[in-house]
Amino acid sequence: VTLTAYQPGNENYNPAVPVYRTIEVTSRVVGIENLIIDGVSYGKPEKEVHVIIGCDHPQDQVVIEVQVADGVVVSPSNYITIAVKDYGSYKQVITVTSPRGTEQETYTIYIDKRISTTDIVYQKYNNMLLVNNNKQTNGGYVFKGYEWFKNGESIGNQQAYSAGNNYGDVLEVGAEYHVVLTLSNGKKIVSCPIVIENKEAEDFGVYPNPVQKNQVLHIRLEDTHSQAVNYVIYNVKGQVIKQGEFVAGDEAKQIDISSTIAAGSYILVLKGNGIQKSVPFIVKE
Repeated sequence: VTLTAYQPGNENYNPAVPVYRTIEVTSRVVGIENLIIDGVSYGKPEKEVHVIIGCDHPQDQVVIEVQVADGVVVSPSNYITIAVKDYGSYKQVITVTSPRGTEQETYTIYIDKRISTTDIVYQKYNNMLLVNNNKQTNGGYVFKGYEWFKNGESIGNQQAYSAGNNYGDVLEVGAEYHVVLTLSNGKKIVSCPIVIENKEAEDFGVYPNPVQKNQVLHIRLEDTHSQAVNYVIYNVKGQVIKQGEFVAGDEAKQIDISSTIAAGSYILVLKGNGIQKSVPFIVKE
């Protein structure tokens, strides 16, 4: 604001030389008025902002725009581009300072780039989630650790997560599942949320899945398959591990899993009564 004092003069006084004075008015209030990340407005943000990327579309950078009042200084800049080539967590600290430099606020932006579950996590029927640890088909990754979460709570640390060991235990449709994966180099990456599908009921299946060594694997068949049925268990190399026959009329169709069977993935093939079907299952320690 510029103030001017002047005296034009009259019959009693001579004209005076005008006097000019400039007054600068600044505010002590300092802060981000609007935070925009990748085109999305967060308004006046909290001191910590958490952003998840990588689930809607792939991206290698994040663009941040900081809007403040006139005269407020933003460090490192009002426009920030963050490179996010790899999966993992990134942090950006933003400091805003009042025009006179007397007031200051600090904000921290946490960016979590998550990995898509495509080719990484598979849902097996209605009760199991499985991590694909074959680098030939999962994008070249080698995982050595797993931790499953449901609605933010840890629920398991095996390659496969089962909703339960009883028939009828199923994954909860609508719950938010994700898995934290540990790579061979020790780095941890987080999966995008896993969408649980309500798959149609199968006319046959096995439970519990995964099954432990020295445990019984139960077979579920339709009533139309009540006649004698042969079974063969293959490992992933196609080698026969065990075979046998379910006796006609025997309601309890089950297979004893020996302690000598190696932990891993297997395929159970059922033949007989005009059927031939297969179902994968997992043996764990």
